[in-house]
Amino acid sequence: MSYDVVILVPEFPKNRDILGAISDIDPQLRLRTRRGGTIVEIADRQGRSLVAFEPTQQVDVAGEADRLLKEGIADGLPSPFWWIETRTRMPEAKWLSDAFAEGIARRLGGVIWMSSGSDVTSEETGVDQ
Repeated sequence: MSYDVVILVPEFPKNRDILGAISDIDPQLRLRTRRGGTIVEIADRQGRSLVAFEPTQQVDVAGEADRLLKEGIADGLPSPFWWIETRTRMPEAKWLSDAFAEGIARRLGGVIWMSSGSDVTSEETGVDQ
C-alpha cells in the first residue's frame, strides 16, 4: 500500500522551491528522474529511492480537488492552482513525504492532504505563506 501526500499550492513551484524543501530536510538527499523525466525521486546517499512525485499539474476547477480529496479542501486557493503529489511505499519514508510537503507549503502557501496509512490518519493542513 502506498502513502500519498498531495500539496495544493497557489503558484507553480520553481526548481529552487523543490530543491530548497529537500535541502532543508537533509542536504544529502538527491533528486533523480525516471521515465524520461515524468517521475522525480528523492533518493538517499546510497541512491535508494525514498519518495517519488510526478510533474506538477495545473488544476483549473477547484471542484476536482474537492471530489478527489475532500470537500472544501481547495477553498481559499486561487484559480488555477497547482497539484503536487508524492508517493512512497516505504513506511519508514512517510516522514520524508510529510516534511517535503510542509517545506513546499511553507514556501508557497497552500494546503496539504495526507492519505490514510496503517499508522497515519487522513488530514489536511493549511499552511500560510
